[in-house]
Amino acid sequence: MIFLRAKLFYLFRTVSVCTLTVLLSACASAPVDQINLMPAPDVYGDGLLNPLPDTNPFDRIPYDGILYATDRSPATEDDPEQYYRNDRGQVVRLGLAEIQFGKKEFT
Repeated sequence: MIFLRAKLFYLFRTVSVCTLTVLLSACASAPVDQINLMPAPDVYGDGLLNPLPDTNPFDRIPYDGILYATDRSPATEDDPEQYYRNDRGQVVRLGLAEIQFGKKEFT
């Protein structure tokens, strides 16, 4: 009789723990360190556009530098600025800025 009672208690405890585990896991929310992202655009899935090409895309640029547009007025010889003043001008000026890398301690 004691053996049967112990066996029933063990069975009841096992079923209770399994039931509680299933119920609590069904109510679980997303992990704290997980971010749900939107799917990739269809243009990447179709293979029409490769966001990571095998060649360097900067090698195909026909100019060396950065294109820019500004509405600042040009600097004169009396201004402390070298190229453009801090005042707004009346027209938009387009240009190409040349990039030169120097020593690491210069910013």
